[in-house]
Amino acid sequence: MQAGMLRDRVTFERSVEVSDGLGGSTITWQVLFERWAAVRFDRDGEKLEAGRLREQVTGRVTVRYDTETRTLETSDRVLIDGAPCQIRSVIDPTMRRRYLDIRFERGAVT
Repeated sequence: MQAGMLRDRVTFERSVEVSDGLGGSTITWQVLFERWAAVRFDRDGEKLEAGRLREQVTGRVTVRYDTETRTLETSDRVLIDGAPCQIRSVIDPTMRRRYLDIRFERGAVT
């Protein structure tokens, strides 16, 4: 992959538990970092869930491998054009620590 292919700006977020000030806590999303990426969508579709149709979009984000991107987990999410997408897998396709392929699904984030 050439550097010119990384044309999309994406943001990675991780859920964190924050005190609500009343002795309880709430879950919120904290920005980890932003990166230039190559975003490719696989398919659009609909999925029947609990008797309702839900839009389902899957795809792949490719980013450069670095000290921050290597910490990504499937519990994190990526924002693509402001839309939250759940990370389904993070792999190094070449095993050379140059790029990471991140599979995502939009419409699955709660």
